[in-house]
Amino acid sequence: MKTVAIIQARMGSTRLPGKALAEIVGQPAIWHLFRQLSESRYLDSVVLATTRSVQDDPLAAYGVAQGWRVFRGSEHDVLDRYYRAAVDAGCGDGDVIVRVTGDDILVDPEIVDRIVELYLSHQPAIEHASNNRTPGFPYGADVEVFSFRALEQAWRSATLPEEREHVTPYIRRHQELFPYVELKSPMDYSRVRLSIDCPEDLEFNRRLFAVLYQETQPAFHLKDIIRCIEMHDLKHPVVLMEGRCQ
Repeated sequence: MKTVAIIQARMGSTRLPGKALAEIVGQPAIWHLFRQLSESRYLDSVVLATTRSVQDDPLAAYGVAQGWRVFRGSEHDVLDRYYRAAVDAGCGDGDVIVRVTGDDILVDPEIVDRIVELYLSHQPAIEHASNNRTPGFPYGADVEVFSFRALEQAWRSATLPEEREHVTPYIRRHQELFPYVELKSPMDYSRVRLSIDCPEDLEFNRRLFAVLYQETQPAFHLKDIIRCIEMHDLKHPVVLMEGRCQ
């Protein structure tokens, strides 16, 4: 059994084109996510799953230059891209998939490991574990873990457009097929916004990373992030607007 993280990322974005390679404290945004995940105790490999679109050529080229495993697939059928990335990485029945997105570059490797442990501790009873069904963790700290078997079944069975445009809606909608367990946050941090979706998010992350590097060194954990936000009174304009990007 192996555990593989697959990061879905692309350069095309209506609100913030090119965000995956946007500079944050001297490195592209996607670099920071790979740096975070490198501290996981469970991950055997990490895959960058981007698209075959020409606009993603720079992202794919950057990943190859970094020595990362890169897979390119469908731009719009993200479930197909994700499944084929897992197959390309050699995943098969019994292997574990960890899903994160390229927008969430501050995913805590300790949380990744806790969700993997939760998933493994409930085997063979469950197929899916995450921390994002009940509000509590910051927006942008999402992690999902599921079996390759579940991913393959979703890939074969999902037909609705919204089930193909994302990876796990089919799995989440069919708990009778994919029993589920959740890691809940001990405190409510749901007002904290860490994901990068719009220019305000990027600027907030630039300020936050600058403070984090002053206070500590990566990998950055949720406790470090919350402490720095509170100590330095970092206010996110999107949160002040009730979570709406302009």
